Amino acid sequence: RIVNTHLDHEGTAARSQAARLLATDGAAWPSHMRQLLVGDLNTGTGTEPIRTLERSGWRDTWAAAHPTDTDPGPTRHGFGVPADSHPQRIDWIMARGPVHVVSSELVHDRPDGVWPSDHFFIWADVIANV
Repeated sequence: RIVNTHLDHEGTAARSQAARLLATDGAAWPSHMRQLLVGDLNTGTGTEPIRTLERSGWRDTWAAAHPTDTDPGPTRHGFGVPADSHPQRIDWIMARGPVHVVSSELVHDRPDGVWPSDHFFIWADVIANV
């Protein structure tokens, strides 16, 4: 099961409420269900929305792959212009249930010198048959 979301970029209360909804939704599925939550959560490591998700059983794939470096740094670059409003990671891949994280990386590629997005891509290599 894959859940893709994009949380509000302005309202902290809206992000917190959305995280509670995602936590409740994920918990409603059987514990043996393999689940991934991906998207622009517009919030960084250690914030209330992320803590809500983690308390409910969602696991950060980056932290699982990099236990001594649990934050990859900024994931929004504004097409090459640093964004003061998001100096930390705001894009996430989280796992729930029997999902083994093999690796996770932040992709800084610029094919033909062009940014494909105003965010860096984050990817996780997972094994869902554990």
